[in-house]
This record gives sequence, structure tokens and C-alpha cells, in this order.
Amino acid sequence: MRGIHQYISFLLASIIFLFSFTIKFIFDIISINYFIRDCISFLVIYWVCKLILSKVEMVFVLTKKVSGE
Repeated sequence: MRGIHQYISFLLASIIFLFSFTIKFIFDIISINYFIRDCISFLVIYWVCKLILSKVEMVFVLTKKVSGE
């Protein structure tokens, strides 16, 4: 079970890095104010992480119910 947690945390870190890089690249092309760009990128990253963590939590709950713990 510990290996699954390490894999998920690595996956989350990779996704956060890719999203932040993509968002900053897009806003550099558009050249929006840096403060607005950072706020929007933070909100998007926060929303994506919250969504992923809720899905991961749901999988763990379902796994525990199936295994009977």
C-alpha cells in the first residue's frame, strides 16, 4: 500500500508541474499582468489538485470497502 501512496504523490507532483508550466507559457504568449497570471494559475492548480485528491480518496474508500477492512 505504501508504494501506491508514493506513486500517487509522484503523479500529482508531475501533473502540478505540467499544469503550472503550461499555464505560465500560455499567459506569457498572451502577456497578461504577472499578478493576475499567478492568481489564475494558482486557482487552476488548486482546483485540479482538489479534483484529483477527491478521486484518489474515493478509490481508496472503495478499495477498503471491497477488501472488507
